[in-house]
Amino acid sequence: MQKFAIIGYPIKQTLSPVMHNTAFMFYGLPFTYEAKEISPDRLLAVLPELVKDGFAGFNVTIPYKEKVQPLLTTLSPEAQASGAVNMIHVRKEEWFGHNTDIAGVLKTLEPYSTQIDKNQVLVIGAGGAARAIVYVLTHNFTPARIIVAGRSVQKTKTLLSNFKAESQIRLDSIDFNPHSLNECIKISKVIINATPIGMFPNIDDSPLPPDAPLRKDHLLFDSIYHPLRTKFLNDGARAGALTLDGLTMFIYQGAEAFHVWTGLDMPIDKIRQTLTAHLNKSVK
Repeated sequence: MQKFAIIGYPIKQTLSPVMHNTAFMFYGLPFTYEAKEISPDRLLAVLPELVKDGFAGFNVTIPYKEKVQPLLTTLSPEAQASGAVNMIHVRKEEWFGHNTDIAGVLKTLEPYSTQIDKNQVLVIGAGGAARAIVYVLTHNFTPARIIVAGRSVQKTKTLLSNFKAESQIRLDSIDFNPHSLNECIKISKVIINATPIGMFPNIDDSPLPPDAPLRKDHLLFDSIYHPLRTKFLNDGARAGALTLDGLTMFIYQGAEAFHVWTGLDMPIDKIRQTLTAHLNKSVK
C-alpha cells in the first residue's frame, strides 16, 4: 500500500484527495491519498516522519511551495527555474521536487496566445502560483510586458530578480494598492489572480479594487478552482470580459503528479466530471 498526501496550511478547501483517489480507483490501484494540514513551525520535522510512515509522494500548496526545498535531494529543471515546488516524489532515500503547476498553467493559457502575445499582463501575487505563471508567460508566450503586484515587497523583488536574469521580456512590479492596480488594469489586456484571495470559504473577497476598470476586451484568469466562479471572475464577466477558472490548471497539475507517481495517465474526463459535481454541490 502506497500513501500520498497534499500538505498545506490551511488545507480544508482542497479537492486533491477527491481527484487522486478517484484516479486510483479508476485503475484499481491499492493507493490512498489524504490531506495533511501542517503548521508552519512543524513542516520540516513532520514530512520526514510521514515518509517513514509510508508516504511516497506529496502535493504541496500554500504556503509551502518555496519552504519545502531544504528537504529535497533533486529539483526538476522547471522547479529550479521557477523557484517553486508543488510536488514531491520520494524514492528510496531521495526526495525529488517538481513543479507540475507549470503544466497546468500552460494547458489553461495555450489557447489564448492571441490575447497574451504583444500585450501587457498583470499578475497579482508573488508566491508559488505566481512563479509558475511567470515561468509559463516567459517561456511559452511573448507578452510585451509582465507586471507583478505582490503583497510582499520582498517576495516580489525576489521573483522579478529570478526571472529577469534569463528572460528578454520586460518584467516590472507595482505596489499592491487600489490606485496602482487600477492604473495597471487600464493598460493591461490580461489579468491573472495568483493569490488565494477569493478562495473558499472567503468567496466574497477579490484581489481587485471594487471600482476596477474592467473591460470586455480583458482576459481574466483565476488560479483558484474552489469556487469555480470567484468574485474576481464574476466581476470580469459582468464587464463582458473573457474569464478562465482554475479547474483546468488544477486537473493538469494533478495529472502530471499522478503520472510521475504511477506511470499512468490520469483519466481527465472522469476527473473533470467528478470535480465539477463536487464544486457544484458545494455552492448549493
